Amino acid sequence: MNILYNDGAVTVFDKLSGDNEYDVGNKLINARFDGRGGVSRYAVINKFEALDYLHTLFSIDGIPLNFSEDKTVTVIGKKMTVKLRAKKADIEIRQFLSEDDNAVFIKLIVSAIEDISFKAVVNFGVNYKSYMQEFFLSRFSVTGLLKAASGMLKKHIGITKHEIKNDITGDFYIDFASDNELIPLESNFMFVNQFKTETYIKSREARVINVVMSSGTRNDFSAVKASELLKKIDEAEREADDYISSLKRYPEDVSEKEKALYASCLNCALSNYKEKGRFKGFLAGLVYQFPARTYFRDGYWTCLPVIAVRPEAVRNQILTLSKGMGRNGECPSAVKSSFKKYWGDHCDSPSFFTLLLYDYVAHTGDFSILQEKAGRDTVLSVAVKAVERLANKRTTQA
Repeated sequence: MNILYNDGAVTVFDKLSGDNEYDVGNKLINARFDGRGGVSRYAVINKFEALDYLHTLFSIDGIPLNFSEDKTVTVIGKKMTVKLRAKKADIEIRQFLSEDDNAVFIKLIVSAIEDISFKAVVNFGVNYKSYMQEFFLSRFSVTGLLKAASGMLKKHIGITKHEIKNDITGDFYIDFASDNELIPLESNFMFVNQFKTETYIKSREARVINVVMSSGTRNDFSAVKASELLKKIDEAEREADDYISSLKRYPEDVSEKEKALYASCLNCALSNYKEKGRFKGFLAGLVYQFPARTYFRDGYWTCLPVIAVRPEAVRNQILTLSKGMGRNGECPSAVKSSFKKYWGDHCDSPSFFTLLLYDYVAHTGDFSILQEKAGRDTVLSVAVKAVERLANKRTTQA
């Protein structure tokens, strides 16, 4: 397997069988593309891991693609592009996220060398373990329990020519939409777990098949209509490409590997920024989504490279942290999306909060943040109380 670095992007030369997983994230979700047109994870902030797996199998004229075929996989920002040449067609798979939507966007571009019948079969499994675990550990409520239970009594599957809607429980859906017909192949009473889309392409012609998938809960912040998002797939790709351009802030005289390293690190920081209502901040990583929370220490180090690129995101981080601080200056390790404290009274949190506030104001000149509300106080007053409490605190707790 060879690797090429070019203008911030990383390209891997491999066989179709190779696992080339890549994590992407936007303000609502994290996903992982597998390098073969599949999605190996999908998680919405404060929800659960929706997928156990999602595999895509491609075939031409009824013959599955040979897994020993050569492919290139290029990743940067919120986008993965897979290219491979089969005997009768060139295939390009683009998977990407927009800035705000709870969805994975997929473009299949098939350029026929001769007349062909092209088919893609999608198989997926539901991550019941994560759903049940997070339901009781981080999302439990009587209302949620009743909603999940009532959903079991309703119709679970909705199928039209261009959309498959799966209501697995009352608070868990996985939907797919495409501009090409979606044909169910396998299902249980809860969801369609295998479907196909196919088309005929004449020699020297190309066909684009657009697909959108989404998972979440109906009638809450995560709910979207996959069929509506399908209409904006070109706009979503422009957003993904504009985001890629924003990562290219490196000087021209550094090596291609250093450019890729910088773009990847900046993307990693920005991908952990999430928004859910008034909660707006940087998660500490993929495993900190349930419950969604932002840490004082981790958030500080994440924000340092981001201040010059997305100062508004750093401002939101400060406001979110300030709303989770005690009126006496007590700071927890983290602030949850409910603005409740997470993991007690931490001695290092006041220092990191004050450092972040100073660095933000020094870089942006935005003194107005000091007078923003933080509960009944202002951001400045909670920062002063936190430092004073830290100075007077006599304990070895950290």
